[in-house]
Amino acid sequence: MLCPLLSRRAVRGASALLLLALLAPLAGAQTPFLYALRETGGTFVNGTQLDKLGSNFDPESPNQNSFERWLQLAVSGADRYALRLDGKLAKNGKNIYKLPFEISESAATPLWVGLTYGASGIYALRQDGKLTLNGVVTVNLPPDVYFFTDCLAVPNPDDMGATSDIYSLRSDGMVFQNNVASGPFLKFTGGPGLNMTTTAASVASDGTGTESVWIALALDPTDGTLLGLRRDGKISGGSSPPVTPPAVDAGLLALPFPSNSDLSAAFNQLNSATKLNDNRYVSLKVDSAGTFLAVRGNGQIFSTASVVTPLVDLPSNGDPAINSLYQDVVVKGTDFWTVRWDGNIYSGLDTVPVLKTPGERFRDIELSDVVPDLTVFKNPVPIAMTYTATVIEHDAVNLPVIVSDIEKSADQLVVTAGVPKKPLPPGLSADPDSDPLTPPVITWNDATPKGTYTVPIVVDDGHNKPKTYNFKVKVILPDTNELKNKKPVFSTVKHTQALVGFPFTLQLFAVDPDEGDTVTLSVDTSKAPFNHLESPALFTADPGTGTGTFTWTPTFDDIGTTQVKFTATDSNATKPLTKTYTVKVKVVSSFLIPPG
Repeated sequence: MLCPLLSRRAVRGASALLLLALLAPLAGAQTPFLYALRETGGTFVNGTQLDKLGSNFDPESPNQNSFERWLQLAVSGADRYALRLDGKLAKNGKNIYKLPFEISESAATPLWVGLTYGASGIYALRQDGKLTLNGVVTVNLPPDVYFFTDCLAVPNPDDMGATSDIYSLRSDGMVFQNNVASGPFLKFTGGPGLNMTTTAASVASDGTGTESVWIALALDPTDGTLLGLRRDGKISGGSSPPVTPPAVDAGLLALPFPSNSDLSAAFNQLNSATKLNDNRYVSLKVDSAGTFLAVRGNGQIFSTASVVTPLVDLPSNGDPAINSLYQDVVVKGTDFWTVRWDGNIYSGLDTVPVLKTPGERFRDIELSDVVPDLTVFKNPVPIAMTYTATVIEHDAVNLPVIVSDIEKSADQLVVTAGVPKKPLPPGLSADPDSDPLTPPVITWNDATPKGTYTVPIVVDDGHNKPKTYNFKVKVILPDTNELKNKKPVFSTVKHTQALVGFPFTLQLFAVDPDEGDTVTLSVDTSKAPFNHLESPALFTADPGTGTGTFTWTPTFDDIGTTQVKFTATDSNATKPLTKTYTVKVKVVSSFLIPPG
């Protein structure tokens, strides 16, 4: 016989908790939306792909169409911008500008390597000093025998950020401000980098060059100081025109770097070198406390307070090629995230990835607190977990309605009772109280008469056509034949979708057709996902009631389908019978899941 499945309050609470969890990122989550750009043209947010940008670049033939690699990403609010080496610039997955690009037959072709968003719009920088604003060339900065590597938009303190100053970094440490091409605003000094003679042509063509190339700009928000990073770990800073180098710029901070290594294969974002060296520094950021973070390709991160030994040594995946190389770091407040070539994203000092973005060849990472623009994103329909419940006549029914959704409009998700094709018997309904704060619950205090009944639930995400999911309730009569023992019967469930990082709850129900027999549920907890090292599942059963609760918070390692086999055992004292039922839980990532 079937005891009441769950109290109405408990079922409603479980449903409401999941719905609130889905809404949390939209209601001011403290963890941002993390964007990752794949050089073959994919933009991902918290592990979910938003767009597929065009590219004919084939990693298997890296010397062909190498100019069509996407290497730079900039994010402002809900908008994301991506820059390809040949000057194609996209916004929210759609191409908006084709910047000037000419392939040179006699010298190195200057590539588009810098992207930054300022108060006036999106800026892009080419190696030869060509700077554009919203697709229009504003200035040709002087490359001399060098090449430009990075640009940075900084809010102008004089007008409270209504305008931005744009700083462009040249490989010899010269920094130019805005459209002033007559002379540098700042020169990072000290060390052999001042006498670098490697030309832009030689570096861009074969990916080699001296280690004294300045590659990255960062702003210290606490005092407005501009910092520069060289490939060999030298960091310098300054904030005034360099008639005489500022005092802060007189001494060059040197982070650990090998002195006797063959570093001919450069890691940088300017070439198609396949032998990347993980000793080189690749990214520089400064957090809200003024602490700089300098990242090496091997995953070592050095900071203001840790310049001799790394603040953290992020792991290699064991691939001797490029998959272990770290590419970029991004900060929010005093928190930071680092992306590896293979799509792993690490949060702070944690050496276990908080995100595993599908694929590889990830080159840039950015963040925003605003829900992403989904213009080109194909919104998947929300999923409702549905039951085909078997109950004994006159027992009570309480079936939870659990809905999961991976796209941004979870706050607009509307779950209502549908109109059944055939009239339902008295008492069987979906959420008879019509409580607007919680999803419906299928209830029936007295399941009668015998038969199979369909209760529709409608889910509307505000984008797709409303989707109807059908719950079925099958009422059977108790078997009074004491000479024949029958096996328990499970209520089956479909559409069991679990979101990475969110608690997933599944209610299990079973009945015994034999009058007077009870049922107890169990599961082998030595198997997955109960033996999960990072996030083991739990199962609790109420003996003799035929009910149990499976709870699990899957991780990115669990993406795919996980099968869980449950067992129902009846109470027959002479010869107890069992019935097994396997549930297939589909684990998917959601860009609404806050990492960490």
